Amino acid sequence: NLGRVVPVKVQLWRNGVEVEQPSAGALLQITECDSPSTVRTYDLAWQPSARRWTARLDTSGLSDGCYQGSILVDGQAAGSFKLVVTGSSPTPASIRARSAGALSASPSKADKKPH
Repeated sequence: NLGRVVPVKVQLWRNGVEVEQPSAGALLQITECDSPSTVRTYDLAWQPSARRWTARLDTSGLSDGCYQGSILVDGQAAGSFKLVVTGSSPTPASIRARSAGALSASPSKADKKPH
């Protein structure tokens, strides 16, 4: 959903060998599906205990639509995935309400107009 942070967790392999510490690092590159221009780039962090690379993909500021996530190792493509972003970005008030345990809000009686 738009406005959320999506955890990305990947294992990378090159020529049958697990990639742990590439010389130039590993990146997550986000592009629109219908455009080659890069929208965002994230550094991937190596987690040795889990034997995986991670990033936190923030969808804030993106538009509804299709995006391509590509993993680059030492500047070379190592894999990709499709990301479809939908919905509207949550407002700060709705985020606070959800974190406090409220699922929805109803207008108060004072807010209702008589028929």
